Amino acid sequence: MKIKGKELSYLHDRVNDAMANMDKNELETFYADKSKTRFRFDMFYKSGVRIGDGAGLSGDIDIQGCNDSHIETAMKRILDSKCMSHIGKG
Repeated sequence: MKIKGKELSYLHDRVNDAMANMDKNELETFYADKSKTRFRFDMFYKSGVRIGDGAGLSGDIDIQGCNDSHIETAMKRILDSKCMSHIGKG
């Protein structure tokens, strides 16, 4: 897992902040026919976290070589245990 430790913790906190005022029932209804990947990335973007490449592009989190696969893995870890059982398909 590329995003771990303090970077994962930072992302976790920002996702929790972003979801704090969201109605779980509305989320479940909206994402019922959408993929879990879509939900994960929507929540990532809602968090406002910027990921830099560690080489020239600065972000809130700087991780060289980080790509969408790494972001999705981190978001699975953050969201799956929290709220994914009733949201999305696949």
